[in-house]
Amino acid sequence: MANNPNNIGETIRANRVRLGYTQEALANELHVSSQAISKWEKGLNMPDINLLIPLSKALNIGVDQLLGGDRYGELNEAFQKSLKLGDKITLIVCEDALAEFPDDRTFLYRRACTLLFLAKKENGRKLYLNRAIADFERLCALYPDFKEAKEMLAEAYFESGDRELAIQTAMNSKNRSQIARYIGGEEEIRFKQNNIQQKAFGLCFSLIEYNTKEALEVAGTIIDKMMQEDRLLNANLICSLYISEAKMCLQNGDTDGFTEKLTRAYELALEASKSNEKSSYTSPLFDRIYADPSFDQLGLFLSEDVLKNPLALPLKRRIVAEGVFNCRVLFHAEWREFFTFCEKHINYGNYFNFGTGWDLTEEQVDEAYNTLAKEPKYPNNASAELWDINRKQVEHLISNRIMTGYVAHYNSEIYAYCNCGNKNKYAGLPPELRELKTEPDGAKVLSIMEIMVSNTYKNCGLEELLITETLKKSKMAGYTHAEIYPFDNRLVTKEEFEAETKLYKKLGFEIIEDLTNEYFRWYCMQKKL
Repeated sequence: MANNPNNIGETIRANRVRLGYTQEALANELHVSSQAISKWEKGLNMPDINLLIPLSKALNIGVDQLLGGDRYGELNEAFQKSLKLGDKITLIVCEDALAEFPDDRTFLYRRACTLLFLAKKENGRKLYLNRAIADFERLCALYPDFKEAKEMLAEAYFESGDRELAIQTAMNSKNRSQIARYIGGEEEIRFKQNNIQQKAFGLCFSLIEYNTKEALEVAGTIIDKMMQEDRLLNANLICSLYISEAKMCLQNGDTDGFTEKLTRAYELALEASKSNEKSSYTSPLFDRIYADPSFDQLGLFLSEDVLKNPLALPLKRRIVAEGVFNCRVLFHAEWREFFTFCEKHINYGNYFNFGTGWDLTEEQVDEAYNTLAKEPKYPNNASAELWDINRKQVEHLISNRIMTGYVAHYNSEIYAYCNCGNKNKYAGLPPELRELKTEPDGAKVLSIMEIMVSNTYKNCGLEELLITETLKKSKMAGYTHAEIYPFDNRLVTKEEFEAETKLYKKLGFEIIEDLTNEYFRWYCMQKKL
């Protein structure tokens, strides 16, 4: 066993990790390469015989243990047994271990902690306490990154009555709770309040996740007791409760309750998103606690699955009408965000966009059509090769400012996209449209090729908002006319096609050319800007 390099390697690695050494740090101490340490630990090589003593000292173990003996393991087992026999027996075991393994981090820490425990309950308090402080100070000197030793040293100083030194040591260990307790007074009270707060929040989230009527009622009661002035501080917790209550109403057939709870969640999320200042509240539990908003609550709400329910439609129309979504140009570096939008919001697990396939050969386009035709709706079964072609194409087109358009978004999340560009320069325009001369001489025409809206927000006014803003911004950019081309094919139902055409007419577009053929209905609609 002593000659088994695998066992030696395991011993080296285990003790190196125990002491917090990297391979490079241990190598520097032994004046060897880190590759040598790596080979030892993998059992690919053995340390040179001249390195056994320096190596065992560096690892705080005996040479016999390094070569396969397990005296350290025996002492560790004795320590575990001593825990059941009382602190004084444990102290004796630690003394024996340190006699064989001087400055061993584990046993030195165990002895220091045992001395501190004895100081708190034995008559020889001062003697035990002084020895504990000496051990903890020695640990901190030998192992500067040993955070637990610093924290226990602060505790020992505090026990000795040196509060200032305890606070300074706790600050070095960055233990906020220790600092608060040592300072005392208002700071300690605030720490205890924060502790209650965290536990109460954890309990509330657990109750909400449990998701029974009784659990939600208890969560609501806790929240009412905790927050009587300002609910913005914990909008996430309260919104989660409202949404869970809305789902519960839905299960019980309470449609009015569903609408009310969901609306309350939205209003709170909206209010929280507008609050840039620190929030605070007082209650029977807390004496005014402050905190900065940690995340965008409205952004979380807008992505809730419960909004897909048809009963949420009036609220979603309100959300769009209240200007939550903004419209802007699609940035040239956003091809990844574009695909995230397609995959997350359009129900196409692998979206293949013919409007972006401007550089594909006719054979590739035909292959894509034939592959996708196997699926009667939502084309998510095309080959991985086609998806790869499309992704590379979109990356190329957007990053080179060839593929342009506008997006409706909230913060960084895209919810709708308008694919449009100059008709005379639009590479992806089909020949039938490119050759169609519908504009007056000297006109600058914007071709709107595609409108994609998140499935959650269809029929909520988001498409109308995006087109309206696109037309407004395009007019400012010098366009005199805009064209749009609704078509009825296998990806668009008859109802969807008629709804689109009706919307475009509402926005001022007129049918100037009927391109309907034996395969599908297809219009060219135009509007003067």
